Amino acid sequence: MGVACSTGECRFSRGKAACASTSSCATSHVETLTMRSLTLGSPAALALAAALAACTPSADSSEPTGPGTGGDVPPGVSFKADGPGIDRSRFQPALFPGLDWGCRWASDQRQIFCNANALAFEVLDPFTPVTDCADGGTVYAKNSRNLIAKRYYDSDYRLVQRVLHWYENSQILSRHPDGSGPTASGSENFFETNDYSIPGNMDDGVTTTLQGTEAEIRLDALGHELLVLDKGELRIDPSGAFTILSGRWDFFTDGDAANARICAALQ
Repeated sequence: MGVACSTGECRFSRGKAACASTSSCATSHVETLTMRSLTLGSPAALALAAALAACTPSADSSEPTGPGTGGDVPPGVSFKADGPGIDRSRFQPALFPGLDWGCRWASDQRQIFCNANALAFEVLDPFTPVTDCADGGTVYAKNSRNLIAKRYYDSDYRLVQRVLHWYENSQILSRHPDGSGPTASGSENFFETNDYSIPGNMDDGVTTTLQGTEAEIRLDALGHELLVLDKGELRIDPSGAFTILSGRWDFFTDGDAANARICAALQ
């Protein structure tokens, strides 16, 4: 995984790093979903990943509880369409397009909760180059990833928190564009939460927390050697500095070594 930056967005992708530094990306953290992986990438990519934090442990959207004083959304409501009194033109920033969003006021009318589910949200098929190896070769990947996206807006329609749940990444890695030769499999199930200290502002004062029950790459050969593990809790503050609160985070602590292990194992 690398970082791909363009006008108006900074997102993670399984490509080569296009940003010179984490800080150059963090300043472009505007309205977009961050499509990225914890299973293949560079330290810069995941450091930016942490530019997004503190998570919701359940994928169930029927009875969400917002941060701060937002209160609860009444149980049993449907999020296939907006509830009464929602004015989408006022959202700051607007909801990410292309997802089937549904929004509801909290019971105390002090917060708005929005939810969207997307199966096979990010797909690489056929095999696509994802990282270069020191020997001049390339690692290719094929995968499908699912997403549950949640947003919390205050009563003035300003975004205060975003939670993304990425799961069931059926990733296959190979040194060959046709997927032949030795292969490794990647899987992930993690949350990233962005807390916006300035409501509605996705560029400044953003704290990101990553919590993963599992994001790993294992060799498919007998023994299933563990090549990379990102698991536990990690926080990135608004300056871009990250702190490992628990667990093991290979791509953060030494991304070059993690990529080298993958390249060597797939020879």
